[in-house]
Amino acid sequence: MTHPFARTNRKERSAPAPVLEGLTLMEELPACRAARRWKGRDAHGEPWTAYLVRAGREESTPLEVRERLMPLVSLSHPHLLPVDRVTSGEGGRVWVVSPYTGNHDGLVTLASLLPMKDGGQMSQAEAERAVLHTLEAMGDLHERGLYHGPLRADELLVDRHGSVMIELPCVLRLAQGLKRGDAELVRDEIHSLGVIAYRLLTGLEPGTPCIPASRLVKRLSRAWDAWLETALDESAGFFSVADAIAALPMSADSTGASESSEQPAVRTRAAGLLRRIPGVGKSW
Repeated sequence: MTHPFARTNRKERSAPAPVLEGLTLMEELPACRAARRWKGRDAHGEPWTAYLVRAGREESTPLEVRERLMPLVSLSHPHLLPVDRVTSGEGGRVWVVSPYTGNHDGLVTLASLLPMKDGGQMSQAEAERAVLHTLEAMGDLHERGLYHGPLRADELLVDRHGSVMIELPCVLRLAQGLKRGDAELVRDEIHSLGVIAYRLLTGLEPGTPCIPASRLVKRLSRAWDAWLETALDESAGFFSVADAIAALPMSADSTGASESSEQPAVRTRAAGLLRRIPGVGKSW
């Protein structure tokens, strides 16, 4: 079934932009799984992304959906897209407003970035950075008792500094009234990141059976094969972010990190990795 936000017909594209207090909505951007997106500016000319959130369960009222999303305003992490406010627009529809991270062409996601890379794939250093940023964001959510659910590459934003952020963290699940998580959900989240990582490294989707990435990419560390094999195992896999971080290639200084010390360990690892990537201050 086609997602209701997956396509926008000509009549919808030519329709007047919705009205949202405090913002002038100028351009509708491609929709994502959780919401329709608009680029807007405030009274000071600052750019923002306004998200018209996909409706939750049929029995949920807009007020209930808005209340479920309100805790996201308190999130503060370098790899989670900040939620500046959750508000209501015309007809009581629920909106989320976040800083605009894109360029003049629109938002940049891992999914939109890959086709612009040679061979549709990233270097080992770039892929490791993207995976690490995402794992760090997952870990912060889990510490707060929040779960985004399985990820897609078009939900991972890349800002102008090459930093990766989860867009609309947990919005889809919370809008649907889903909050609780368990080890199986964590495994599924990391499995989805494994699929993304395989594509970042090889430019291909993992098949069945999965060809080891080192056979497809010259000079790729075989440590990636072991990490991907575990992450992509739907019956075993990684059951915690700490385990996934500890096993991540080139992450020896994170080995042995417990869940209670996970975030400092990941931040230390990220800082060291960023210093080793040439041109880290430039966009990918």
